[in-house]
Parts: sequence; structure tokens; C-alpha cells
Amino acid sequence: MNDARLPLYVSLATEMAEQAQLTFDKATELLRENPGLLTFRDRVMIGLTLKMLSAFQALIEDAGSRRAEAMHHYKTLVESYIHFQYVASEASDRRAAEVLLKAHEHRLLVIQENGEAFKGERQFTHEEIVALKNDGIERLPTLEVLATIAGVGPWYSRTYRAACEPAHINDLLDFMPDSVEQRLEGLTPVLAESTARTAIDWAIAVALNVFQVANTNSLGLALDVTGYQTRYQTIRGAAR
Repeated sequence: MNDARLPLYVSLATEMAEQAQLTFDKATELLRENPGLLTFRDRVMIGLTLKMLSAFQALIEDAGSRRAEAMHHYKTLVESYIHFQYVASEASDRRAAEVLLKAHEHRLLVIQENGEAFKGERQFTHEEIVALKNDGIERLPTLEVLATIAGVGPWYSRTYRAACEPAHINDLLDFMPDSVEQRLEGLTPVLAESTARTAIDWAIAVALNVFQVANTNSLGLALDVTGYQTRYQTIRGAAR
């Protein structure tokens, strides 16, 4: 099976990732000349965006090679996207602080479980958590609830849950030898390609939404997403 849409998706996604990287490069130059422009909320949103870009770039590489592992990167992408939209949906710093508290608390668990490997980070992370809680910052609800609050509930229910399958053992049956021939093949090329195509399809939709939100920023930098949106819809329409 050779899905004609997959290389078209990969080409589009590659251009979008390159455009995003160029915009970040411009932002770096602008901030070097004008330090102090970013608010705390800006910094958290940029951190989430860079994390999404990294996952997007890795997803493109796996999808281009028709690897089902592209879905792992989509899972990272959409989880970050839900938090991004949550922060973006309120103008104050509060939601950004709540997301940062979650990041610090999860990081502290890793530090506590690995002892000496993260020795230098423990005190700093603990102090950051205490400071945020002293400011009245509370823990976030579950990711599903968070998505609903942020107005992106379908991204959790329709895509994040599906993306969790290859990241966990939900798709074990796809890898098991069948009961008749019992051949050891792993994931079939057809299913791997289909999973890769689905992952990059969803990922481009997320990226387009991020571009639109990110165009409202304190640095005055903007991306023209019109052409990307049209190409995306044309590729998707080819399946019908």
C-alpha cells in the first residue's frame, strides 16, 4: 500500500515546521535587541510551542519513513496543545502558572525516583513548587477536564485517546501472531503507513491552530496560514 496523501502531508508539514523555525529565529534576534519584552505568560506559551515544534519535527521524520511511531510524537504534540490552549484562553498569568506548577511537580517525581542522577535539581524544583503554591496557584484537573475548560475537548476525546494506543499496550493485538499462521511480523506495513498518515493529518490540524493563536503575540510576528490551510484541505479532500 502506498497512500498518495502521505508524501503530500509530509511536504506540507515540513514547510510549516521550517516556517515556524524561521519565525522563532526572528523572535530570538528581536529579543536580543529588546530584552524584557516577554511576560511570564509569554514565556510559558513559547515553551509549550517549542515543545510542540520539536514533537512535530520528529513526527514528520517518522511519518516520512512510514513508521507508526509517528503517533507517539502526536501524543506529545496534542498534550502540549491542550495545555497551550488552556493558557491562551486567559490573558492573565494564572493559568500559565498552573501549567508550570504541574511541570515542576511531575519533574520532582522523576527527581525523587532517580536520586543522585538529578541531585542538583531537587532543591530548585522544590523551591519553585513552594513559591507557586504560596502565590495561591492550585493543581490542574485531569487532562480530559482541562481540554474541556480550554474549549478543545474533541482534541482529547477524538485524537488523544486514540494516540495513547500505540504509546501503551492498547494495540497489542496488532503485533501478535495470528492464531492460524502464527508468523512473527510485528506491525504490518499497511497498518504502520495508515497510522503514520493519521498522525501527520491530525498534527497538521493542530499546528494550523497553534499558528493562528500564536499570531497574536507581543512581538508583532505573524505567520500567513492561508495557503497552508488550503493545501491541507485539498489533501484531505483527496480521500473522499
